[in-house]
Amino acid sequence: MSWMLCSLAMMVVFLLPSTTSAQAIRFQPQGATAAGQGNAFAAQADDASAIHFNPAGLTQVDGVQSIVGANLMGGSVKYKSPAGLDTRGDFGGSITFPPPSHFYLSANLGALGAATLSPVTLGLGLTSPFGSNTRYPVDGPFNTAVTSATLPLIDIKPTLAYKLNDQLAFGVSADIYTFASFLGEGQAEQRQVGSGPLTGASVEFNGKGTGAGTGTGADAGPGSGGDASDIFAATPRWAIMAPPGAPHDARGRHDVRFWLTADGRVTRVEVTPPIKDSGYRREFTERMMGYLFNPATTRDGRHVEYIASLVVYP
Repeated sequence: MSWMLCSLAMMVVFLLPSTTSAQAIRFQPQGATAAGQGNAFAAQADDASAIHFNPAGLTQVDGVQSIVGANLMGGSVKYKSPAGLDTRGDFGGSITFPPPSHFYLSANLGALGAATLSPVTLGLGLTSPFGSNTRYPVDGPFNTAVTSATLPLIDIKPTLAYKLNDQLAFGVSADIYTFASFLGEGQAEQRQVGSGPLTGASVEFNGKGTGAGTGTGADAGPGSGGDASDIFAATPRWAIMAPPGAPHDARGRHDVRFWLTADGRVTRVEVTPPIKDSGYRREFTERMMGYLFNPATTRDGRHVEYIASLVVYP
């Protein structure tokens, strides 16, 4: 009787439909050895990629060692709505750029000539962990939500490891998540087709910021990134629109930076290129200052100050 109940339970589990959610493609392999072991590498951690898996493991790495790798990703994305509408997207070209990559460098101070500091090993990691660079047709079924999105985030990992004895070592590292101008657009960016008053217009949201956190390891400790406080961008509560009646020389694309308080109020704006007409410049600035934003938040839910960048077309 028990095997019948077990079989019935398994049928229910496999036959009931469920929903799934997706996120940016994050590449977990951070070295050939770890990838070959299914990333079960925290306990071993005996090459420079210990900076990622377990910083204490750096004490096992002799001399100076570096690891570099990149993932070349191409292909397409297919979506079919519940109503049966099909659309396809791609990764912004035949190969995603920037490609998800990693670089790790470790150096034992004893091997560099400081014999008294031989228990100490320093490390530095630089990774581009996300493969998020997707593009959809501008006439697709969800073009008012997204037509393209990029997340060229980089993670900088300074690391220090100390070998107490042959059985015990300690390590500490930091994860500094940020954007850089040499990598992609140097900012998170999303484009869509406008709706409501902006129907048919091309709308772009972008922003950048920096978040940092620490991680520790001891023997087979948890590795880096223990409590990294990523900052989730502030977003406008409604569509940002320029005041009507722009003079001819003020029309076109303007990049607007908003300095925001922790509760989403605007304290300062900067417009590039500057608006020459003094009357319209004052009206434009007053309108931008009047907008409210949903506050930027850390991973643990704290509201923080933020600088948001948006494109506005007078």
